[in-house]
Amino acid sequence: ADSTAQVATGGAREVARVRPADFGFDAARRSDWAGLWFLLPVLLRLNLAQQDGPARLFAALLRRAALHFELDATAQDGIEHIEAIAGLGGSTSADSPDSPDGPDGPDGAQVDFWWRRARWACVQQARLPLRRVLHRPGQVWLGQHRIDVELPLPHADVRLRRAGFDIDPGYVPWLDVVMHFHYR
Repeated sequence: ADSTAQVATGGAREVARVRPADFGFDAARRSDWAGLWFLLPVLLRLNLAQQDGPARLFAALLRRAALHFELDATAQDGIEHIEAIAGLGGSTSADSPDSPDGPDGPDGAQVDFWWRRARWACVQQARLPLRRVLHRPGQVWLGQHRIDVELPLPHADVRLRRAGFDIDPGYVPWLDVVMHFHYR
């Protein structure tokens, strides 16, 4: 859902589209894994926010996705962005103390538990495996306090829409980020 504004032009009214770039973002980055960000609404519906250290747990789950799937550079940058927000060094090694799976992050059993819950939710609610939910082409804008994901309208999947996985989380206080999904 793009923000729109009506602009008077002569006697007619025209709708001007406001794009994420209008908020001072760098250029959009194309990703075959733009659906990676659907993981946040899935986890919010499972009450991730009620856990201790939800930002670190979310970062660990994103890193788990990177370990299981061959994510592109844009998705990797997004994970590092979230790790930086969560106060983790953006490390890619699970043995590193800065890794979400390391000593300062959630324990492996907790990450395994939430990974299984996310997989289960995708199958139960959208009738899709987690990989098919996350592997979606689109563009991603990463800002200090905002993440915008733009997906092509022809690739909108009614199963994801019905499950509510593309509902904007809006402001997520434990990440200090506003997240929006757009279709064009």
